[in-house]
Amino acid sequence: MGLFRKQLNAKELAILSRQIGTALNSGLPIQQTLALIGKQTNNHRVKRFIMKLAKEVETGSSLSKAMQKYSSYLPHYFVTYVMVGENSGELDTMFLNLAKECEDLADYQRNIWTTLVYPIFQFGFFLVFIIVLPSILESVSQSAGSMEQIQYILAPLQQLRQISITAAIYLGIFIILLPFIRQIPSIKRILDRFILAIPIISFIKRREALYRFCSTLRVLLSAAVPVQTSLELASESMENSYLIDEAKKQIPESRGKPISHFIEHCYIFPQDVREEIAVGEITASLDTILQKIAKRFRDQINNYRKVITRFFSLGFTLIFAAIVIYVIMIVMGGRARMIQDIMRQM
Repeated sequence: MGLFRKQLNAKELAILSRQIGTALNSGLPIQQTLALIGKQTNNHRVKRFIMKLAKEVETGSSLSKAMQKYSSYLPHYFVTYVMVGENSGELDTMFLNLAKECEDLADYQRNIWTTLVYPIFQFGFFLVFIIVLPSILESVSQSAGSMEQIQYILAPLQQLRQISITAAIYLGIFIILLPFIRQIPSIKRILDRFILAIPIISFIKRREALYRFCSTLRVLLSAAVPVQTSLELASESMENSYLIDEAKKQIPESRGKPISHFIEHCYIFPQDVREEIAVGEITASLDTILQKIAKRFRDQINNYRKVITRFFSLGFTLIFAAIVIYVIMIVMGGRARMIQDIMRQM
């Protein structure tokens, strides 16, 4: 998330959503709910955020508008979910849905880090080794008076050290600046479009967007929210700016027409979803169909997240192995040349 961002992480959002959803479900008003959670939480960042929301709500602002004012604490889809809950009268349900989604995301992130701890440790240790080794060889060669021969090993290792340091610096700068860069709408749209071009990640991001769209649309339609408003809010919940723009292009043309018309003409929806929604409207079982589609997407997301976790672990291991083999080849090749030089001198 970046070193200097306010945004709450998935675990914090999951706990907060669960607390708000449970309190609202028990009948507490939102103002009292926020005051209670603000007093109970020991997380200073969450407490600061909750207190700001409570002050806005006290002045008569809705919760979604208060969250929009302090949107730096939250992902975009979170605010949209709250807005959907307010429009549908199902705010407690939407918070509990958010809690489940954030819990899944927190589990996924924890699994990623757990899987990558050992490969990252290996990579870090090897990076330090690459940085230190040329200096050691240089000192040894100068003391032994064999600087010319050891250059066969030293020169490529120094080059590898420079590349490694440069790559580590640029990667660190990229990780720190990325969250800030993503705040620029035009760049965010480019990055969101780029993500959709990466094979496995694209599959997950599209399914996440479609899961949010279908689950949000179901809640809104069940609460008798007008179709046009439902489509706009459901589109906003997709998070990916490129997919949101593509969906919103079709909304004006679908005014006064069935939802299946919008789905049919919006290419981001797979063919099976188009057919199921059309059947749902004909048989008056759209609520059940949307719930079924959302569940299917959720299961696919969880399965592919497991695949990505293994992919990252394997990728780091392969990169580490490739660098080790490269260094071994440098050392062995350098030693062979050194032996040849010694043989010629004899």
